[in-house]
Amino acid sequence: MKREPAMVIRLAMLAALAAPVPAAAQSPAPGAPPHQSSLVGGFVRDFGHDQKVIWTSPFHTSKRRWLTTVLPLAAGTAALIAVDQRASDALPNTRDQIAWSNHIAEAGLIYSLAGATAVPIVAGRIAHNPQVARAGRRGTEAVLDAFIVAVALKYPLGRQRPDDPGSGGHFFHGGDSFPSAHAITAFAGAAAIGHDRHTPRWLKITCYAAAGTVSLARIGGRRHYPADILAGGVFGELIGRYVAHKPEP
Repeated sequence: MKREPAMVIRLAMLAALAAPVPAAAQSPAPGAPPHQSSLVGGFVRDFGHDQKVIWTSPFHTSKRRWLTTVLPLAAGTAALIAVDQRASDALPNTRDQIAWSNHIAEAGLIYSLAGATAVPIVAGRIAHNPQVARAGRRGTEAVLDAFIVAVALKYPLGRQRPDDPGSGGHFFHGGDSFPSAHAITAFAGAAAIGHDRHTPRWLKITCYAAAGTVSLARIGGRRHYPADILAGGVFGELIGRYVAHKPEP
């Protein structure tokens, strides 16, 4: 227990490093390659450019963004990390709760990702509406961007999951709980769709509702702590916003 304060401080610093990733990316660096419209080659180029912008954005983050986005996110995440073991243990954690939560999370993720990717692509092609189809393409791009970020962070940080034997939610113990890949991908897709002005309102609401349901269910299923969900949700939202607001081709 004596090591926990130092651990929280180190994690706050890690959150401060990771938080500006998508936030700073909303303003592409000068000289960045133009958005490509070809189906496969353009998508690959866009995805590669996204990753470059995401991972270099901490070096371009303004002081104002550090104060308004990075430090509040770091402080909120650190505060949750300090109490989320108790929050997780406060749930009934019955067998039915865990089973149903996991079923809802997996089914909800499928529907939320489909709503942010396949549905607008197919609907746009059927209706001969390239703007709706492009929203689905960007939703797909945002989900993949978010998944790469989640994998790149969760294994080095090594946080134990709530259902790991003898878990105390500790970091650097070989786990993969922080951040939540379900939350980051669901919210990235929802944000990419939700911030596109051509997306129908009902689809925006559906995507965000599904993302929130999936994220909360991961807590009920004892697969994540609240801090994992907070970080994943915020990172996903910022990544999705960046992708949605990139310049048009």
